[in-house]
Amino acid sequence: MDEKILIKSEQDRKVARILLIWAGAFFLISIILMSSLLVETEETNSFYMYGVKLENTEMVNGFERAFDDAYVDDGSALASVVIFFLCLVLGCIFLIVFFTLYKCEISVTDKNVRGKTFFGKEVVLPINMISAYSTGSFMSTIAVATSSGLTKFALIGNYEEIGNVLSRMINERQDNTAKIESDSQTTNHGMDDLVKLKNLLDQGIITQEEFDAKKKQLLGL
Repeated sequence: MDEKILIKSEQDRKVARILLIWAGAFFLISIILMSSLLVETEETNSFYMYGVKLENTEMVNGFERAFDDAYVDDGSALASVVIFFLCLVLGCIFLIVFFTLYKCEISVTDKNVRGKTFFGKEVVLPINMISAYSTGSFMSTIAVATSSGLTKFALIGNYEEIGNVLSRMINERQDNTAKIESDSQTTNHGMDDLVKLKNLLDQGIITQEEFDAKKKQLLGL
C-alpha cells in the first residue's frame, strides 16, 4: 500500500542566506586586511608592509624582516594579522555550517518520517518507533526521538507545522494503544466472569437459562 504524504518540509532560505552573508562578509574582511598588509606598486614593482619597503628579490626573508620591523614600529600590524586569520576561520566555519545543513529535508507520511539530515544523510523513521519530538527556532531545527536515538533536521522553514503533525500522530497512536489495552483487559475480565458463571451452572446454583442470558450480556450479544 502506498504511503500518504501528510506534510513536506520547506527550506528556511532566510537562515541559509544569513549563513552565506556572514561567510562572505568575513572572507571580504580578510581579503581587505591582506591587501592592507602587503601592497604592490606598479611604478616601483616593490612591496610595502605598513610603509616598510620589501624588494622582490628578497620576498621570503624580506617579508619576515618587514613583519618584524612593522611589529616594532607599529603594533597594529600584528593585530591586523590576528584579525585576518580570525575572519578567515569564521568565514570557513559559516561556510561549513551552510554546506552541512542546506540539504536537510523532512517529510511525514502515514507510515514513517523520512528525509535527509546533516551532510545529506538519508533516514527513515517508522511512526510506531517515534516517541517524542522537539523544535527550536535557532537554525529552524526539529528533532525526532526514537529508540535508536535523536535525529535532527535543520533549516526547516515550516518546522512548527511539521511538529504539530507529529504531535497529532503520536497522540493518536497512544490513544489507540490505550484503547487496545483497555479492550484486552475488558475481554480478560469477561472471560473470568464466564468461568465463574460456568462453575455456578455446574454446581446447580444457576439455571441454564440464567447462564445463557448472563453470557450474552458479558459478550455484548
